Amino acid sequence: MIVALLAGVIAIGYLLYGIAKLRGVLAGGNPPAAQPTPPPRVGAGKPGPPRRLVVAAVVGALLVAGATGVGLFLSPGGGGSGSSRAAQDWATAVDDVGAASELWRTVQASAPNAQPVRDHWVTDTHLVRRLPGRVAAYDLGTGEVAWEVPLAGEPSDRCPSSQQQSGNRVALLRMTGGDEDNCGTITVIDIGAGKEVYTTDLPHIGREGVTSTDVPVVIGEFVLVGSKAGGHLLNIDTGRHTHVSDDGRCREDAYAVFGEQVLARVTCRQRPGSDPALSGLRAYDKELEEQWTWKAPEEAAGKPLVIRNVLSADPLVVEVYRESNDTVETLRADPGSGRSVTVLSRQRSLRDGNAYLEPCDERGIAHCQQAMVVDDKLILTTVPQQMNPDAPGAYSGMTSTEFRNELVALDLGTGQEVWRTGVVDGRATHLVPTTDGSIAAYQSANPNDVPGLLLSVDPATGAVAPLLPIGAESHEDEELTDHVRSGIFGADNQQAVWTGGRLVIFRTLYYDSNSGKAEMVAFGRP
Repeated sequence: MIVALLAGVIAIGYLLYGIAKLRGVLAGGNPPAAQPTPPPRVGAGKPGPPRRLVVAAVVGALLVAGATGVGLFLSPGGGGSGSSRAAQDWATAVDDVGAASELWRTVQASAPNAQPVRDHWVTDTHLVRRLPGRVAAYDLGTGEVAWEVPLAGEPSDRCPSSQQQSGNRVALLRMTGGDEDNCGTITVIDIGAGKEVYTTDLPHIGREGVTSTDVPVVIGEFVLVGSKAGGHLLNIDTGRHTHVSDDGRCREDAYAVFGEQVLARVTCRQRPGSDPALSGLRAYDKELEEQWTWKAPEEAAGKPLVIRNVLSADPLVVEVYRESNDTVETLRADPGSGRSVTVLSRQRSLRDGNAYLEPCDERGIAHCQQAMVVDDKLILTTVPQQMNPDAPGAYSGMTSTEFRNELVALDLGTGQEVWRTGVVDGRATHLVPTTDGSIAAYQSANPNDVPGLLLSVDPATGAVAPLLPIGAESHEDEELTDHVRSGIFGADNQQAVWTGGRLVIFRTLYYDSNSGKAEMVAFGRP
């Protein structure tokens, strides 16, 4: 009897401790949102306390029950014990290929609140990131910092960088004169050696300077920067600058690199003697020899469709805006004949019932992480659909809101659907950038005991297979909750890359409230 009473006292202590901690978490709130407000984290479900604290409170309750002689058992949580198909697929993957463990992590340093830190590059050995006041290289094997290059100026610099590298050289636009929208300085860094090559100012063209919406590209021996007034051309080694030729009617206002080819968006001015119908794309090789031109289709006489993004150069896949009905069309275009086929048409706003996430964001004209062009197919990500525990379609044991979606491939010649990966209970799926050209998608963890799972996708059939199931212990770590539940990579304040058998997930927006907490984490097999 005395033993039972002691057990009861201990159990009540656990219960009170767990409840006190739980109240503290609930009272703490969430960090302030950036402006504009970022999209919700897919797979997060209804906001709730960290799972570990919930378990602490429940353990106390169960120990109280145990003191009265009731035998109960706890699910470990985060270990794929849920009844959904997604959780079962994770458990099968662990049996088949083995669970991944955390290889290393880094913590967030102090930074301005809501500071973007999205620019990064991957080499054979390092993940290189542009961070507030510095560029840093992290060893992919250990997470240790291999080198840093300081960036003078304001840590709140939000100017963009090149998405690609050329001969280990990358280009960074820099904030000038304390104005966040003035990006009139450019720095080239050798990310192989960890050294600055040069920093130079970009002169105005007329009255126009380079702004935060202008994204540099690097190819061969050159750096190119588009702007409203025209293009800038620099030697990547010396910084020698040349204005891109402007014949008085048209200007190259944005660039995109695809392999050994660079595409320039050509915009022709509305003014006497000009012909806006010449607007379109111009392709160059890495020596900047012109390869072909393509005129954008006209919406009306003399009014070309506006080129928003380029998803692929070969085959040429372009997003254009049609003002008359406020739609965005994805075209498969043939530069030789000038003809094009509409693969997909959607409303400009996601709120208008579109089936797919926007393939591209507004960083330049070729940042398109929610879609891929592979083997004459356009692979798209469907808009995640919310599923509540009390809704038709909920599964047994589902207690939290979750999101579900799938990948869909369209034929670039006809626009017809080729395959779907399929909607699965418990699964929100999002494309993950890879360094080997393969197609990978991440199943986001969610509160319904659905763990994170990296999948490979067969481009011919859409069949998925397990690559890397994230181990249960990582789901129990509260500091990794945002990482394992992340999705819509590149657009939802998280980024991921699959490289050399490692899945690296990291934040792309710093909040001051996250200083000292896990920022970048690598998963893999030791």
